[in-house]
Amino acid sequence: MKEDLRVLREESFPELAALHKAQAESTNEYTEMGKSLTDTMERVAVLEQSHERMAKEHKKMQEKCMDLENHSPRQNLRFIGIPEGVEAGNLVQFIKDLLLELFGADDFGGSSMTVDHAHRTLMPKPKSGDSLL
Repeated sequence: MKEDLRVLREESFPELAALHKAQAESTNEYTEMGKSLTDTMERVAVLEQSHERMAKEHKKMQEKCMDLENHSPRQNLRFIGIPEGVEAGNLVQFIKDLLLELFGADDFGGSSMTVDHAHRTLMPKPKSGDSLL
């Protein structure tokens, strides 16, 4: 009986060793796949955040483009000769105050007046004798 158990043990040890080795390899593969999946999920999350940010920026640019396309030069006023920096950083408020000062608050709508946009341009100055508006 002892002899049979010894023979059975000797026959089972190589098979058990092979099974342990296969199980260890499977565990390593499982661990590596888990790490890979975690890394991929993190990368996807970063890409989704980037995509959302870019989509918002794209929408903002589309709206700005449509706004620029919808405003013709005939709706613009051009002021020449105002030194740069005099607006103290708020060009919209500066233009509103300038118009109220030039035309008077009573004749020009008072506090209900709104200025849609105001920006400086890099257009060349007109030649002498050219119309200022």
